[in-house]
Parts: sequence; C-alpha cells; structure tokens
Amino acid sequence: MTTNQTIEMLDVIVVGAGWYGLMAARTFLELAPETNILILDDGKTVGGVWSKERIYPSLFAQISHPLFEYSFYPMPEEDVSPDGFVSGKTIQKYLESFARDHNLMPRMRLNTRVENVKRGPDSDGWELDIKGKEPLACRKLIYATGANWSPIVPQWPREDFEKPVIHSLELGKYQDYIRDSVKNTVVVGRSKSSYDAVYHLLCAGKKVDWVMRDGESGPFSIYAPTFMGLWNIADHISTRFASSFSPCIMSTSGMCYNFFQRNALGRLLTNVYWRTANHISVSHADYWRTPNAEKLRPRPYSDGVFWGSGGIGIATAPDFWETFHNGDVTIHSTEIDTLSHKDVVNLKNGYSIAADIVIHCTGFDKGYDAFEPNLRRELGLEYDSEEFSRWTMLDEKAEKTVDDLLPYLRDAPNQ
Repeated sequence: MTTNQTIEMLDVIVVGAGWYGLMAARTFLELAPETNILILDDGKTVGGVWSKERIYPSLFAQISHPLFEYSFYPMPEEDVSPDGFVSGKTIQKYLESFARDHNLMPRMRLNTRVENVKRGPDSDGWELDIKGKEPLACRKLIYATGANWSPIVPQWPREDFEKPVIHSLELGKYQDYIRDSVKNTVVVGRSKSSYDAVYHLLCAGKKVDWVMRDGESGPFSIYAPTFMGLWNIADHISTRFASSFSPCIMSTSGMCYNFFQRNALGRLLTNVYWRTANHISVSHADYWRTPNAEKLRPRPYSDGVFWGSGGIGIATAPDFWETFHNGDVTIHSTEIDTLSHKDVVNLKNGYSIAADIVIHCTGFDKGYDAFEPNLRRELGLEYDSEEFSRWTMLDEKAEKTVDDLLPYLRDAPNQ
C-alpha cells in the first residue's frame, strides 16, 4: 500500500458471513440504520462453514431442528434426519434467506479474503489488506470468522505423490472428483468431521483407510442419536434435568448442585446416569461387531462418554453405524509417515496403502493469522511465554478449587 493511496473508509466492517457475522451486522443496522457497514467473506456463498461449497449431501449438524435458529427467525423443517438433526443444506438455505430478508446481501463482498489487519493512523480505526484487491479501512471492526476458519493441514514428506491432499473443509468442493475419479480414500484424524467424511465416502461406495493416532486419550466418544430411543440426544442434554448430572464450575449453587455434586447419594445417581448413557451409546454403536469398530470404542470403557478424553460428538448421520459395519473401511491406529509413488500413503507402522485422495480431518487453528503477533497480544488473542507461565500457575491453583467444588471430577479413571 502506498502512502498516497486513497482507502475506502466504512463505519463498520464485519469479517465473516456465517452465523455470528450475519447476526452482528443485522443487530448493528437495527440499532443504527444509517451505518455504512460491509460484510467480507472469502467464500463464494453465504454461510461461512455452512456455505454451499463447504457442505455435502450427508452432512448433518450436531443439533436438532428446533434448537438451531435465530430466536426471531424460524428455520423451515426441511431435510431433517429421522432422528431430528438438521442437514447442512437446510442450514445454508436458512442463512442465505436470513441475509436476503434482512437486506444484508447488498452489503456483502464474497470471494474476499482479509490478509492483514492493523491499526489505522494514530490508532484510529482499522486498516485491512485484501488479497488481490484494494485495501479497506473502518472505524469499527467485528471479526466473526468463527472457530472453523483456519484448517490445520499436516505437511507430510512427499516424493512424486500426485493425488489431492485436502482438509475436510474442502470436501464439498471435491464431490465431482470423488464421484468420478476416486476408488481408494485415506481419512486422517478421529474428530467428528472424520466420522462425517468416512460416512459420506462409504455411502458413495468408496474404500476407506481411516488413519488415527492411538494416543492416551483414546478415540472420539460418540453419543447415540437418541436417549433411550425416546428423545433426540441434543434435545435431552439441553434440558435442566440432564445438566444437573454434569459437574460444571459455572453452576456451584442451588438445590440440584448441592444434591448431585455435594451429596454422596447424588453423586452415586450421577454415576448411574452417565454409565447408563455410556451403555446406550456403546450398545447403539455395537463396537464388538468388528475389530475395526472395537478400535473406536471410547475410553475408559465404563463411562467414556462422560470423560470424553478424545472429544465428544453425536452420530448424526442416518444409520451411521450400520453403514460403517457394512462398508469397506479399515482403521489404522498409527500415523502417516510419507506420501510417495503417485498414489501411495506410507504409514509409520510399516504398511503402505493406495489413495486417490487424502482427506485431513485434523481440526482448526485459531483464525487470527491476519493479526500481527504484537497486535494479537495487545488484543488478548494470544499470550507470550511469560504470560503462559502465569496462566499455568493459575491453572494449578484453580485445579484445587474445582476439585473442592466438584468432587465427582477428582479422580479420572485409568484408561
């Protein structure tokens, strides 16, 4: 940017056209209708992580239909799974309709990626460098990129490997390629997105080699889609009744807390509740059915869905476990070593497997790359090593407080 360059100045810029960005823009305009506001997003369509190019037919949210909407703008009950989960297609259409009905589309610039954010002259406002476009400036900045914006993609050593290596965020873009050119697939990771990817590939008739590191935390814990076959699990765990059984540092007073967390009988009932939930989920998955499925059983075996050491999610796709058990899938409890020979994935356990595509389901990093390190620290978006040490000491101090207030959490079972 040259010093003589004229920069377009706006009152407010919202970065991100997903759930939070759209609502932030709508709320600002409701309070100050004359605001010159602009919404930026690097996607081709509205929705953020739920944009058209990032969803695929078998993708369902981990929440039921009535719970996933703005309170004043009902979501149509379309493409809802038999267990009550909302499809990615429905969410994208809903967010696009919301943007259109609240006159946000004319204030939006898609295919626009923010590369750098810095303070304006004399620390007044903000300046944004835009990839391949003219820079922008604003008096107020709302950074609403969300938690799923900066994908983590491990860099494996390669030698003559020619097949696509993508992140699960890009799976929607590769639907035609997967349908027409793929037979063997490799899925990396054990997060909820890996379950979604594996299900989608199996439904498409592909062979799946699922590579996941065998760490101490164990596999991802997957809830059954319903509680005792009566309620959608997302509906159930959102009730006050269910929350009473969950030790929570934000809830350390009241009758339910005193009984279920401070009383021996209450903690016994809490234990029964969670072991019942674990039994329901394990029975639904039928982990004993195949050696592959056994590798996915959450740890500790007695109440893995409570401790969730490897993460917790819900089996949202219709008939996920039946599709898994009957599909051509092999789980490798190891890591990738190298990629070679045009289409070969070499594993650290010595095995090599063929792959027409490698899909990383390896999660996301904090989406603050556009901010310089000093600015990130100034805004409290990251901590330097000295601050990290201070927080480590505070964590140790807080551990005792948590143990005192929530004795159920004192002793995590052995894996």
